[in-house]
Amino acid sequence: MKDFELNPKWWADNKPKVMKASGLGKALTAFVAKEKEFKSAIAKAGGGSPQTVGEGPYKAFKAAFEALETVDDCRKKAIKNVGRLRKDLVAALNKDAPIVQRKKLLRAAMATGIQKDVKKLIAYHDDLVKEIDLIKVRMKNLLEIKKRADNGDEKARKVFGKGVRNANDSAMKVGSGPDRLKLAAVDLFKYLEKLPGDFSGHQAAAKGMAKAAIKLDKDKKVVIKFTNDYKDATAND
Repeated sequence: MKDFELNPKWWADNKPKVMKASGLGKALTAFVAKEKEFKSAIAKAGGGSPQTVGEGPYKAFKAAFEALETVDDCRKKAIKNVGRLRKDLVAALNKDAPIVQRKKLLRAAMATGIQKDVKKLIAYHDDLVKEIDLIKVRMKNLLEIKKRADNGDEKARKVFGKGVRNANDSAMKVGSGPDRLKLAAVDLFKYLEKLPGDFSGHQAAAKGMAKAAIKLDKDKKVVIKFTNDYKDATAND
């Protein structure tokens, strides 16, 4: 007899015609369906808006993993129910390697999907950093121009006024980006909390991203305050 397989056909072909129900057939059918749903969902990880993390793959993983655990419970129940009727079947059912291996594969696939989402958030974070850093450089240059304007350089005064307004526009375009990044990181952490298995490393990455988003928001506010302080005063320049 072939070893135990995660396939409802295997159980249908090998189970005794007369035995107490174990639920193994239904559990295997449910797992096959949930695993298929997970494979479809995990393929979409890292996609969509750069500012959000979809919950679909995480829910699908949890459902597939729990369905596999139900298979394991039913497998053990089947062993008891088969008893002495079929020693060869009991021996096959006792080999749980397919379940152990499939759990590893599911976790590995989930870890890959999580990494895609983390990379997406990192890319979004880096884009925001570039925008804010560029504005900071412009602010530094504007302060040098302001010195000349304060000394009576009319041309410098006009350049300063236009530069401040442009910097303010750029800062406002950053807008709620840091807040959206923080919310996405918090969402990711919550999804990970619900998953079976150890994803503590990924949780740490999500926490780190949330902290980075808070820092970005502070930097953005500094930039906006600077430009607002001078924007109105130079409105006619």
